[in-house]
Amino acid sequence: RQEAEAERLLLVSTEKKVALLKELERLRGERSEEPESCPSEELRPCHGSVTISDIQLPLKVDYVCKAIRDSGSLGHYFLILIRYGSYDVVATPLASAADAQTGDTIIFPTSVTLNEAGADFKIEIEVYSLAQSGPTTTVDKRKSLKPKITPKKLLSSRKTSLNSPACSPAVNCSLRSSSFLLVGSLTLSLESLGKFKFPLEKMKLEGKVGRLLGNHFQDKVPFLSPL
Repeated sequence: RQEAEAERLLLVSTEKKVALLKELERLRGERSEEPESCPSEELRPCHGSVTISDIQLPLKVDYVCKAIRDSGSLGHYFLILIRYGSYDVVATPLASAADAQTGDTIIFPTSVTLNEAGADFKIEIEVYSLAQSGPTTTVDKRKSLKPKITPKKLLSSRKTSLNSPACSPAVNCSLRSSSFLLVGSLTLSLESLGKFKFPLEKMKLEGKVGRLLGNHFQDKVPFLSPL
């Protein structure tokens, strides 16, 4: 669970950074454009507040039963990202099948309120999943015999280090992406008010699987997912 929590923090920080960079580009674009004249006494729709709470994520019954039966086995972890506004990203806590409070449903305690929401508000809900695998065993193939250092080798190494210019070690600064995968998403708008059930769609396939399947099965949760 600690490893999954670290992957969660990496995902949240990465998505927040992407959202802030997009907002920065938008502000730079507005600065370069000429200001538009404000319309006088135009009838505008009123604003309101939108609150999202008690998010429930249903799981397959057979998966929950297997998770309860095999309590020591590794399973899936879930989290939900809520996007609203230009760069606001809110993440729910980490959850697994063990956190299902009503048998086959995970209830997230996160609550989000969008104040001064216009009639055209959009709130993106993204569900991420992480399937943990078993520990990998590595075989140490290094030889136990250490190379012998003779006085001649030591002296030659010191000479080369003194004659060579000062060097700085090269550090590979690579960005690592989170292991959480987007398995479904939905968009809440003014037409969503009053509804209590929303189907997940917009599945995003990446890597080799995405290249093989192309645009197939892009409108629903993966078949092998516990959702």
